[in-house]
Amino acid sequence: MIEEWAALLIVIVHEIAHGNLRRTIIPKARNLILAQTPPKSIVDSQREAGLCLETLLFGRKVESIGLSDGEYLLNAVNWATGNAENFQKKLTEVTTKDEEQNGKTRLKLPCRCVQ
Repeated sequence: MIEEWAALLIVIVHEIAHGNLRRTIIPKARNLILAQTPPKSIVDSQREAGLCLETLLFGRKVESIGLSDGEYLLNAVNWATGNAENFQKKLTEVTTKDEEQNGKTRLKLPCRCVQ
């Protein structure tokens, strides 16, 4: 259950970046009824707002989540580390350890199709 909540947090953060980008770059998107974004190319997908924010926060695109890194992400105390580098470093340590121990049982996040 922890993994699902942590995955939901990551997806929400990812989607918030989309919403903010649409409202700041595409004026028509401020009106949600008319909100449509033009199709993007593969090259544009590499700079996709959600993945950029994931990289800024987590140091990488998050493709899976396990119990250990899920618990780390859901613990509010860990978000008050002082800077992003310390947060990313500790998250990477926890994630790497969990991937080594539980690689096949980690929850895969949906829609991780952009490489």
